[in-house]
Amino acid sequence: MNHRLISSAEKIANRKGRNRRNSARQGRQRREKMLRHLSLALGASGFIPLARPAECLELLTAHQNRANAIAGRVKRMAATARSPGFREPAESKAAALQEPERPQRVLCVKNRAAVFPRLLRIPHPAGPDLPFVEAVEEATRIQQGGAFPHSILDFFVRATGLPWESSARLLFERGIIPFPFSNADLQAIKASRFFWDRYDEGRTCYRALAQSGQVPSGAGDWAYFDSSGLDELLPGVHVPKRLRRPEYLANLVNNKAELCMDVYSFQMLPLFRHPF
Repeated sequence: MNHRLISSAEKIANRKGRNRRNSARQGRQRREKMLRHLSLALGASGFIPLARPAECLELLTAHQNRANAIAGRVKRMAATARSPGFREPAESKAAALQEPERPQRVLCVKNRAAVFPRLLRIPHPAGPDLPFVEAVEEATRIQQGGAFPHSILDFFVRATGLPWESSARLLFERGIIPFPFSNADLQAIKASRFFWDRYDEGRTCYRALAQSGQVPSGAGDWAYFDSSGLDELLPGVHVPKRLRRPEYLANLVNNKAELCMDVYSFQMLPLFRHPF
């Protein structure tokens, strides 16, 4: 018997080794192809500002499905950043599109975010760096118009740039708001302001995506968020695993009857509602 012949176990081990090497090589080729297309789409200067450090690492090391999802998001955001200006879609075009079906699933109370946008449901416009005296006078006019103390404080902070705590104390001492805010109240108002600011950024992204034809445009208060952006918008939210997506589209239903955010997949498939 030829001593150089290998056993059946060794043949099986060799075959497994070849399969592993082939699989690794194919994975590297897919990764290189994805990165090559991404670099062509973004150019040399567009990548770093659009991807978080953790996502840059995942593009190189994470599962291919995760890397593809990040690459797709970055390409869409690059198209948004390169857009010279955002134009609202024509009213006739928006009205002609059929409004998507609202999600049937509603997040239970324990899975909802600890944020209360209703505190600042009708924010008052405020320009930055408004002189202090003018800001106080305008806050007094808003108070006489029947605005809630939360909205008065929000207006004053945005108009003057002063800290929330100092602004609340000053407004109370001048009799513009009837009671001092507790720390819990201030944190809730801050969270509400953060929600509206982040949602406004999501609106801008959605308009740019709709303008470039990547998502349909239609009637409603629509915004775009990736998974981390949705977590920032809704602190403490728990989305069931089967409803999680790398990217979301949101429509804010804001009327006298309810304030609710309808969440969809990037393909406009209804996922869930988040009442406030």
